Amino acid sequence: MAAAKVIRYSFVFVVQVLLMNLLSPAEFGLMRYVTIVLGVINVINAAGLSVALVQREHIRRAEIGPAFSLNMVLSGLLFGAVWLTAPLLAHYYREPELVALLRAGAIAIPIGGVSIIHRGLLQRRFKYMHLAVLEAVAAAVGSGVSLLLATRGYGVWSLVWGTIAFNVVSSAIAMASQPAIWPSVKEFSCVIPLMTAGVAWTAECAIEFASKSIDSLLVGRAFGSGALGIYGAAIDICALPLTAFAAVMVPVALAALSRMQSDRVRLESAYLQLTVVAALASAPFMAIVGVQAEDIMTALTMFMPSDKWMPAAGLLRVLAVMGLFSSWTVFSGALWISRGRVDVQIYWTIAMAVTVAGAVLLGAPFGIAGVCVALVVRSVGVFPAAVWVCASVAGVRPAAYVKCVIPALVCGGGAVAGSFAVTALWQVTTPIGHAMRLVAGSVAAVAVYAALVRVVFPDRWTELRGFLPGAKTASPLQTPP
Repeated sequence: MAAAKVIRYSFVFVVQVLLMNLLSPAEFGLMRYVTIVLGVINVINAAGLSVALVQREHIRRAEIGPAFSLNMVLSGLLFGAVWLTAPLLAHYYREPELVALLRAGAIAIPIGGVSIIHRGLLQRRFKYMHLAVLEAVAAAVGSGVSLLLATRGYGVWSLVWGTIAFNVVSSAIAMASQPAIWPSVKEFSCVIPLMTAGVAWTAECAIEFASKSIDSLLVGRAFGSGALGIYGAAIDICALPLTAFAAVMVPVALAALSRMQSDRVRLESAYLQLTVVAALASAPFMAIVGVQAEDIMTALTMFMPSDKWMPAAGLLRVLAVMGLFSSWTVFSGALWISRGRVDVQIYWTIAMAVTVAGAVLLGAPFGIAGVCVALVVRSVGVFPAAVWVCASVAGVRPAAYVKCVIPALVCGGGAVAGSFAVTALWQVTTPIGHAMRLVAGSVAAVAVYAALVRVVFPDRWTELRGFLPGAKTASPLQTPP
């Protein structure tokens, strides 16, 4: 799955960079509205059925047909809901083009929904190779369609049709990987327990998605699609390390922490070591983003040089601090759930959504930069709250928690100095010059950072190496036979 995620997101990232050269921030902002709406709908569309299929110890063949039927009915209803509410959403955000974009994008709902049961069965049967191929191939096709249409001048529609193509290919592969499933209404009542089992999961996922999207919705409402495109680009870049951890390491961490949930000492040690790795891995990236933001945005648009994305550089310098603090709590949810406290995770997610909305509203009078500053202040305040919850739920000592992020702060300062030195000494004026300076500054930052970690914090260096594949030292999460 890690290989699939790397293939998928690497390909998507490259294509997104190319699309940034072809499309405007306003077009990306319009597509962000569509993505958020479809994201919420897809969470509801799954209705927890796929998770329930995985979780149930035994599944009868007779239950699969009715579950498929229920999912298709729900997909149709959700498609109709988006079709009907599209004009209202377009009016609220003052973007008339959203009506057609949302209605076209909604086609992906039933197309993706037709394979939800198939995906759940693949996961239940540990067919992760099939899921990996599905994800990688669908991403390649969808991104390729977007890129092709963008070069032909289709603008924001290239992103919409790329999303539809992704769902068509992923559903086709999922359905081809399973024996045929036919809709059925016989024993329809047997799927009610499956639906009930998935309600809590669906609610948690929907709340979490909302907490991650509410800032974009408020920014778009306040400043328009152009500003939303700029803000979205800055947020996405700063979130790259967190996206990687969430996609690859968090599911594994949840399984590992769950196995040691009754051993408080070992649980605390494993969680803190995970936090050390997340903090150490994110710090040099955030240092580079904060110092060389102008180089990054210029390099991303070097194929068709333009200043249209340059306002994102100022936002990157501010949001890099938020990215650093966020990396310190990326495994908190896995810790709480491993202790059986899903309720804590739900309450925390709601609190995060409320605080994000509050930060955006407080910062909005001062422009997009004011929103970013408010979000940074919020992230600084959230960290002590996360420390307190971890102590209450899992007995993680606050002093030990704070101590484990100090190496990232200290050595991160060295990374900033290394990157800044290259930027100050090497003056450039061309896009290729900015790209070369970005590479040189990144190398300098990582080199200084690694040297400081190894010399000043040798124990942390050993822990970091323990997580690498094939390391001589055992991984801190390795469970004895």
